[in-house]
Amino acid sequence: MKEYPLEIHYNSIDNKIFKPTPSDFREKHGLKNKKIVLGVANVWDDRKGFDDFIKLSKLLNGNYVIVLVGVTKKQLKNLPNNILGIQKNNSSEELAKIYTAADVFVNFTYEDNYPTVNLEAEACGTKVITYNTGGCSETIHNIDSKIISIGSYSSVCEML
Repeated sequence: MKEYPLEIHYNSIDNKIFKPTPSDFREKHGLKNKKIVLGVANVWDDRKGFDDFIKLSKLLNGNYVIVLVGVTKKQLKNLPNNILGIQKNNSSEELAKIYTAADVFVNFTYEDNYPTVNLEAEACGTKVITYNTGGCSETIHNIDSKIISIGSYSSVCEML
């Protein structure tokens, strides 16, 4: 097989898209004076930490709002007042704007091989707090980002 060319493609993201991207996201959603705790998932369920965000919402004071990107219409109707739900987003550029607007990205995943959402958030200049599951520890590169034990969502409050 030595006659075949070898190419190595590392797991990565598009840094032309995922970079600090200013926007009017805070103003558009009335969050100008709030600290944004962001969560992003393609499908929100227990394994992605949906219930952990609900629990976290009960611990945060009025200075904070949780923004969850990727919720369904049904989930949207049942969110607490301090969680802003945004349905699935098909625009990477728009997602980069949301990452940039957030103060912290939280990944409460209970199972993930290699969560690129952590990479995307860090590339946009947002610190990440993630559970120590799957490949999460391999995706943390910034000194401000933290890895926490599974289920310790209350420790997030101490890090905000």
